[in-house]
Amino acid sequence: MATKKASTKKPVRKVSAAKAAPSKKPTVKKAPVATVSMPARASKTRSSSFSAALERATTRRSLAALIAELLGTFMLTGLVITVKNDPLYVFFGFIAIIVVMRQISGSHLNPAVSIASWLTRRMSFWRAFGYVIAQFFGAMLAYGLMGLLFNNFNNVGSDSLQQASLYHTAGLTDKKEWFTFGAELIGAFILGFGVSRALASRRDLVAAISYAGTLYVAFLVLAGTGISNLILNPAVALGIQAFDFTKGAGSGFVTIAVWFLATVIGATLGMALYRFLRVRDNEVNA
Repeated sequence: MATKKASTKKPVRKVSAAKAAPSKKPTVKKAPVATVSMPARASKTRSSSFSAALERATTRRSLAALIAELLGTFMLTGLVITVKNDPLYVFFGFIAIIVVMRQISGSHLNPAVSIASWLTRRMSFWRAFGYVIAQFFGAMLAYGLMGLLFNNFNNVGSDSLQQASLYHTAGLTDKKEWFTFGAELIGAFILGFGVSRALASRRDLVAAISYAGTLYVAFLVLAGTGISNLILNPAVALGIQAFDFTKGAGSGFVTIAVWFLATVIGATLGMALYRFLRVRDNEVNA
């Protein structure tokens, strides 16, 4: 019988299509490179230069305002010393000072006005702080310079000439300190109400008359109380030696309360009331 030969063919392995197909690497899309055009670069340069110029202008404007407050308070204190705090002379002289300084600093010229403006959110804390420092420094400078001039006049004057004396306010009367405190508070309240109108006005002369006029009115209103040493300005009070620390800490605190705290409280209340009562044109015409 014929025998069948065993087949020598090897079994063929089946390869799946997935394995057989060559693997493709995922393509990664490259992000487009951002290009800056020349106009964009130019606008960026212009904006940076404008910011630098604005910063320089702001710094210069702030410095000019501080100098104006210093010079204005210096002139006001010198005026008060020269005319011996006569309300009428102070009124006319104060108008001129306000008109000159208003376009530079706003012509606060009074620490109570600057502090009240900050408390009623009319100006920032640091600007008000700088104003107050400049105002006190201007008043002390006026006192020092006026004292130097008066001393030199007395030294070179002959015996026949009347010896000049530097004006300073009378001290607080015993047992009437808080009466003076109330008078200063009321006067500063009137002043703060008028100053609010002055700060809101766009015309220099109207602002000057509003500010100086209410100061004069406050003096007239309180003239009947018998208090002749009203000041309504802490910086001027320092310039005419109203603060007295020679009688101890208690006396010094009383003078600070009368010539500083009373004016600040009164001016703040006056400004706040004006802001509360003021209505806009559309509300008036409604």
